[in-house]
Amino acid sequence: EGKGPMFVSGLQNVTVTTGTALQITVTSTGNPLPRIEFFRTINGVPVKLSAQTMTMTRRSDLIGSRYSISVVTLGDEGEYYATAENEYGSDVTKGYVEVVQDVVPA
Repeated sequence: EGKGPMFVSGLQNVTVTTGTALQITVTSTGNPLPRIEFFRTINGVPVKLSAQTMTMTRRSDLIGSRYSISVVTLGDEGEYYATAENEYGSDVTKGYVEVVQDVVPA
């Protein structure tokens, strides 16, 4: 029986330091397993993030997806969200990434 997607673990607000790595991970249920996509809001416009930076893990009842930034810059700050979609519906989760400057000791 078909079932719309539902995020069981979603995005959260996080604070990261410039120069470090960031991984944001979501997990969704749904039957069939939904397609997950990551977006970032830039100047109020949603921009789809590259699937090349995503890794998927599947089980029979769960699908997980991770979006990674290997070296964070100040420009990576902003609102991120993920959507999960199949023919029975969709779900969305949002989180804000705050970037703080790495302070080099004098």
